[in-house]
Amino acid sequence: ASGGVFPLGLTTNNESHLNGYNVGNCYNVSNGRFTAPIEGKYQVYGSLYCNKVGSAAAASYMHFLVYVNNQQVNEIYTIGANNHNFAHSFSLNFSTILYLEVNDYVNWQVYSDDNSVRIYGAHCSLGAHLLS
Repeated sequence: ASGGVFPLGLTTNNESHLNGYNVGNCYNVSNGRFTAPIEGKYQVYGSLYCNKVGSAAAASYMHFLVYVNNQQVNEIYTIGANNHNFAHSFSLNFSTILYLEVNDYVNWQVYSDDNSVRIYGAHCSLGAHLLS
């Protein structure tokens, strides 16, 4: 894509990547949302592996965005690459604790500055689990 905010999540074609960890079916593969089954504190986390497209150094960047009920609550920036050429891949990682009420939902999105970086879907990890 040439820049903008894009949803991030497993699709029904990749449902096998849940690997049996979708206990209670709280993660919806059709819309990429985790819905809280009970009120409480949840650890919400994610990890992305990003790489530049082509052989030239890229000067773009990406942000990892976390939303609760369609409201952005967190934003994780890439390291470097903000208008400075980079020659190597990079990763975006985050972990946060959110208080969620019943039926609150979390979804993950990515902001891409331009089309010179991409995410390797096989190296993407998203999750949420109840702490208390």
